[in-house]
Amino acid sequence: MEKRYSRRQSTKRRMRPLGYIILLLVLLLLVSLGSSLVHQIKKNQVEFGSATYGRLEDVYETEAILLRHEYVVTAPAGGIFALSVAEGERVSANALLGYMDTNPYSDSGTGKIAVYAPQAGIASTQLDGLEQALQPKHLKDMDIRTIPDIVENFDASQPDEDETAEASPAEAEGEDPVAAAAEGETESGAEPVQNGAEDGLQGSGEPICKLIDNLAGVYVYFLLPTGTLEGGEEEILGSRLSLGFGEEKQESGRVQGFVEDEAGQHVLLSILGSDVALGERVQTVRYVVASYSGYVIPASALVTNDAGETGVLIGQKQLATFFPVELVAQVGDLCAVEGIEATNRLILNPNRVKIGQRVYY
Repeated sequence: MEKRYSRRQSTKRRMRPLGYIILLLVLLLLVSLGSSLVHQIKKNQVEFGSATYGRLEDVYETEAILLRHEYVVTAPAGGIFALSVAEGERVSANALLGYMDTNPYSDSGTGKIAVYAPQAGIASTQLDGLEQALQPKHLKDMDIRTIPDIVENFDASQPDEDETAEASPAEAEGEDPVAAAAEGETESGAEPVQNGAEDGLQGSGEPICKLIDNLAGVYVYFLLPTGTLEGGEEEILGSRLSLGFGEEKQESGRVQGFVEDEAGQHVLLSILGSDVALGERVQTVRYVVASYSGYVIPASALVTNDAGETGVLIGQKQLATFFPVELVAQVGDLCAVEGIEATNRLILNPNRVKIGQRVYY
């Protein structure tokens, strides 16, 4: 009995060191996990970004109206017109533009009249009815401030006075020759031929397409806030300005018209040899009011140290290190600064980090 008890006591003594070792390993594991967790939390608290040298632009977006050299081609007879060239293709004078189908409800192929280009230009069927009213030739007698009113008050239902044509006998009697032809074909049992647009029928003398002389240039009207362009009217007229079209396109031209009133600065810009002339009549453009060079960073990355200096925090040797900067300009949420070098360890949320604090990246 005593031997058995003595044996149990010996086994307990041997197990105690092993238990301490296991407990120690568990504690070390917990410490390691805790340290990793703290490291991860701190790492997630700090946001890093890049500071690269570039250009910061103060851009003003405004609505622009295009005045271009356009020639409207009218229908030689009533029917449906179809281009024989691609939309937006440049054609030479006297080239075949397309055909006017005067018998569109028959598949016989008869009744097609060839339409030729009276001058060279870009062929387009995208008519807006302002082709005559906004001709550049009218500018010499026009107050450029009235251009937006012409667009706003335009009534597409009213025919343009410049567009006249002789009426056919059927039209003179108040009948639509195309409708009459269609009615006659339908009564005789012929099926109408699908020609695309449901409202594709045009009467004799109506506009069917236009030719845009993009080589002659385009005039662009736009309005800027008062004081944007510095100098007097004589100084501004003839000067060069750049406008942004679309996402990336930049075009330069000369100021041909300028008026400043209580509404702002009315500007008429002439741009030569550009496909801007093929764009929408009214579109949004960008004018660069000012441009600044420097390291472009978020304005929220700026911080002030105890000495009152403005600067940024950059991760350097695992520390949030303060670097003083010179603020060149701020535009919206971005700013341009000098005094640092390109880096991808710019701390974007310095309000959550102290100067000299250890950071992880």
